[in-house]
Amino acid sequence: MPSETENNNNRMTDAPLKDPLSYRQNSVNAGELHCPLCGGFVGRKWVIICLINFIIFFFFAFMSFIFLQFGSLVKLILFLICTGITIISLFALPITLAMAIAARPRCRLCGHRFWPASGISNSADNERFPARNAVIGSAILLISFGIVVALVTSIPGREMLGVTLIIASWIIMAGPALGTGLIAQAVLWRTIRTRINNSTRMGTFLLLPVIVIVAGFLALTMYYRSVCVHKYNPLARASQSLAWCNLAPLPESARDVQVYTLRFLFVGKDYLRFEAAPEDIERFLDDSPGLDGITCHTYSKEKMRLATSDIRLTFSFVKKDDEHEYFYPVSRTPAWYNEEIRGKGRYFELSEGQTSWIGELIVDDEKHIVYIHKAK
Repeated sequence: MPSETENNNNRMTDAPLKDPLSYRQNSVNAGELHCPLCGGFVGRKWVIICLINFIIFFFFAFMSFIFLQFGSLVKLILFLICTGITIISLFALPITLAMAIAARPRCRLCGHRFWPASGISNSADNERFPARNAVIGSAILLISFGIVVALVTSIPGREMLGVTLIIASWIIMAGPALGTGLIAQAVLWRTIRTRINNSTRMGTFLLLPVIVIVAGFLALTMYYRSVCVHKYNPLARASQSLAWCNLAPLPESARDVQVYTLRFLFVGKDYLRFEAAPEDIERFLDDSPGLDGITCHTYSKEKMRLATSDIRLTFSFVKKDDEHEYFYPVSRTPAWYNEEIRGKGRYFELSEGQTSWIGELIVDDEKHIVYIHKAK
């Protein structure tokens, strides 16, 4: 006859598996989550990946700040590397966080996936995240990101350091801001996955937060771009450049105004172009104090002002085969700035008698265009 001890052992052996809550309560580590099928420990791969991504982001952001304090070339290279890794991890944060929210824990022993709060698996636990809707949402976010980049990079004054920083910061911010659409999709799916059985309705609900976030951020980008376009309007910047060159204000008939301004500490470079009526150009030249005492050089088709890569031709004592005047072109000029005079035109060397800066004013008397350049 079996003893009472043996009966107790048999009852314990035949007892069914307990639910995850009882496993957590009876486990040595009460915080561990157990599989409802085999009782094995459960892993959260995407949660770990997301945490690693957060650590990488904050670590390299801190290292970028540290290397920024030093001025050596090696430290500058390390700063650029750390900044690049920081930006990449920043763009990856919404993706890894969305995956951590949408991914189900997986048993390390049997591989079973389940939701922690659902106990024994049911039909809702077998529902997978609708990857097709996530791909569509990601495509919408990627296209909208490209639109944002196109909008902000078309802001005038991109050559100025302040505008460049504005554009760069807005593009960097656009990635995580639009990436919240993926996080919203994951959170929404966790909320409504057991309430909506229709896949079409589920897809509509999952795309809704992406559309709202994209529309809001695009509207904000267009508004901010309009503010920058007004602030860095070429007409307003042209007035500043003309004043810096000690020239008269822009003529009233001026059109197709182009400005390129580069300022850094005590170094500055300005390029300006505008078209105007011939009489307004003459009035502009007469009213410009910076042209007083400056020699006017005239050119025509018989005597052109031409660019050359042979610096020997720029010297007056070198014998040439023609009557044209040659000059060595200024490096890295804007595409719209024309230094040559191949027809009727005039040239004023603004730096005549000066040593701290160089400059020129070119008048194309055939197309009625004025080109101005000053650098210090």
